[in-house]
Amino acid sequence: MPRNMYADIALPTPVRQVFTYLIPEGLRDSLTPGMRVWIPLRDQMAIGMVTECHNRKPAFEVREIVRSLDSEPVMPPDLIDLTRWISQFYYCSHGEAVQASLPAGLNFVAEVYLKLAGHDGDAPPEGMKGENNFSKEELEILGEVQARGRYHHKEALKRWGDAGERIIKSLVRRGILQQWQEPELRVKRKMVTVFDRPDDFNIRLQSAEEVLEGRKKPVWFQALEAIGRRVGLRRPRFPPPRRSPTWNTIPRRSPC
Repeated sequence: MPRNMYADIALPTPVRQVFTYLIPEGLRDSLTPGMRVWIPLRDQMAIGMVTECHNRKPAFEVREIVRSLDSEPVMPPDLIDLTRWISQFYYCSHGEAVQASLPAGLNFVAEVYLKLAGHDGDAPPEGMKGENNFSKEELEILGEVQARGRYHHKEALKRWGDAGERIIKSLVRRGILQQWQEPELRVKRKMVTVFDRPDDFNIRLQSAEEVLEGRKKPVWFQALEAIGRRVGLRRPRFPPPRRSPTWNTIPRRSPC
């Protein structure tokens, strides 16, 4: 059976079509639908989901998949078919339906980083050898990216502002810089408050009930009663306390 040479990739964009890419030789035995891949998209590296592998050669020139992010599929075939149906029924792109169906950490949430195109170790890329061709601001950005290996795009914008963004776009168009997406896990940790129940919980609840006898139970007391019911407690039934005579209580005398 011939190995598949092409893959259809869904991207989380409003474009209602998938993108066909060439599967590199090293991935043709392992790449299957449901795996995330890095692909070149315009002037940056984007993350997409493989929806189909086939041998249908397109009529246009295709680019090659750069790398697979998964060793096994993160989306089963049934879910791929379901998201395809959702995209057709609700008139959205297949990638948007895939994005909504994946759990946090496996979807297309990514951060954009800058790196030198063709950067290998400490050696500058081919286009940087003639440093006289760069302005002072360009050399500053390139030096920072080269020193770090990769530079967060948002951090670069904070540091150099709109002027830096124009310089970065120019360097990307000239093939000196490359924009690279890397998956990020954006999960907000939910904090849950846990109340510890003391050993004398029942006694305290009974004491509070005695103090509030005859009065409307406040919200905090109702909450304590609910806590007792949730943990399966049964409040002990104590006999009603004996009341001592107060100053305005006239004791009754037994008849003679």
